[in-house]
Amino acid sequence: MKNSYRKQLFYNFFILFFLFILSVIVFQYHREVQSKRESLENTLDNYASIIDNVIQKKWDANKDRIDPLKQFLDLVPDKELRVTVIDYNGDVRFDNRYKDFFEMDNHKDRPEVYKASSDGKGSSIRYSNSLNKEFYYYARSFPNYIVRAALPYDTTTINILKVDNLFFYSMSSLFIVVLFILYFLTGQMGASISRLRNFAVIASSNRSIEGLDMNFPSSELGDISKKIVEMYGTIQHHNEKLETEKKKLYDHLHVLQSGLAVFSPDKSEILSNSLFLMFASTMSSRSIRKSEDFFKIDEVRPIIDFIESKQNGAPISEFSKEKLQISKFGRIFNIQAIVFSDNSFEITIQDVSELEQARKLKREITGNLAHELKTPVTTVQGYLETILENRDMDNKQLFFFLDRAFKQTHRLGELISDISLLSKIEEAEHLYQKETLSPYEIVHRVLHDLDYNIKEKEIEVLLKIDSEVTFNGNHGLVYAIFRNLVENAIKYGGQKISIQLIKETDGDILFRMYDNGSGVEESHLSRLFERFYRVDEGRNRRIGGTGLGLAIVKNAVLMHKGTITVKNRKNGGLEFLFSFKKS
Repeated sequence: MKNSYRKQLFYNFFILFFLFILSVIVFQYHREVQSKRESLENTLDNYASIIDNVIQKKWDANKDRIDPLKQFLDLVPDKELRVTVIDYNGDVRFDNRYKDFFEMDNHKDRPEVYKASSDGKGSSIRYSNSLNKEFYYYARSFPNYIVRAALPYDTTTINILKVDNLFFYSMSSLFIVVLFILYFLTGQMGASISRLRNFAVIASSNRSIEGLDMNFPSSELGDISKKIVEMYGTIQHHNEKLETEKKKLYDHLHVLQSGLAVFSPDKSEILSNSLFLMFASTMSSRSIRKSEDFFKIDEVRPIIDFIESKQNGAPISEFSKEKLQISKFGRIFNIQAIVFSDNSFEITIQDVSELEQARKLKREITGNLAHELKTPVTTVQGYLETILENRDMDNKQLFFFLDRAFKQTHRLGELISDISLLSKIEEAEHLYQKETLSPYEIVHRVLHDLDYNIKEKEIEVLLKIDSEVTFNGNHGLVYAIFRNLVENAIKYGGQKISIQLIKETDGDILFRMYDNGSGVEESHLSRLFERFYRVDEGRNRRIGGTGLGLAIVKNAVLMHKGTITVKNRKNGGLEFLFSFKKS
């Protein structure tokens, strides 16, 4: 791995220099070939010019006599020279190597003749069928004919055209020397780059660079590498401080009793806590699935207008803020928006209805408790008095009164048990041991335990909880939360129950549970979690229950440092939003 960059650099330089040398060699080779060929063709061109002079002075091809041209050619030193005279019709008028030249084929389509006819000169290397031999032909056109001079394409001619290899030997030697130099240079450069690469790999994963070889050479590349390492050290130090402050911010965010969200100038969420989504959903008559849906709530239009006016107005020196109070579904929310100088903004939502509800609850709890305890006690007392006063009643009537009295004592026991559970949650929270829980498994157990009731009423249950999600809590209380909510939906809801985990952060998890029943009147919503509060007194007593189920749910949620809200759904039914701290 250390030499990977060195090899890469070496191979790149090798290929670059190789291509350069190869291009020089190819260029020089073609140039040498062209030069040798031009030299040979110049020699043949001189012969053609001399032949033309002889023809102009002494030769008449139409006269039947000894050919002075042939006599001249016999005196030429190059005995292998072949001369052919061709008219522009392609007929051969003379050939010193072929006796019956008047019987030779028409030469108009011979490559060298064709080129000479059109361009004035032409050459080719080809096989002669008349002499059964390969020739190097050169043809030149004159006013009345074409003179073609040729030499056998044999060893002598090939040597004449052969390129001198000295240049190639020198270039090969230069290539080898440069390779050694490149190997040395890339070794130095590759070592620095390899160290820098190892540093980059470690730095990208935010690991410590202690023990890493940072011995960079004294060069421009080495100086750059050292500066990069120094800057990384500075950035790492600042990142550590930033992470510490970030952790503090998130810890603070998740322990807030207010919903908080920070948005970019284009209204995209930067960060938020689960309370913000919960409170925004509680205020809205439509489904709220993400923090950005806050801007779809009609009632918060003044806050949105304030934010947009500040963003589109004069530059903000520090920050501007605006407050708004909304009363919705029996709850009171204080909303505050702060617009910062970079046009990002923060929105906080605070539920201020709890204090008032707590005061009312304290006033009513004593009366409610006395009433709820008095009812079963009075009923039992009445049944027993009837039995005592009518000692002669038959066994059937006696069993009827005893059964009714037993059911009332059972209800009284449930009531006392629920009151005890509520008191324990509120006053002895430390008695509840916490462990790692899977909400997926707990909800499945609740549905299993209530399976008969669910099937009896033909209720459809939709469950959407990730089986991998866990948090730290008390198993019994979390089971009681989900069981009470499901039992409540079975008793008073419609034919559909949905349980969803809608958001998970590092600090908490948020659930939504709803049914498709008729819901309750808005005036009752704010009191559903009160002890002994009943929307319909007569109906609730017939169905059963102690009137403490939702109070237990709320206090169990609070014991897990969470929150719970309820609202009517737009399409009917009740919707509960509740959260748990993960630790």
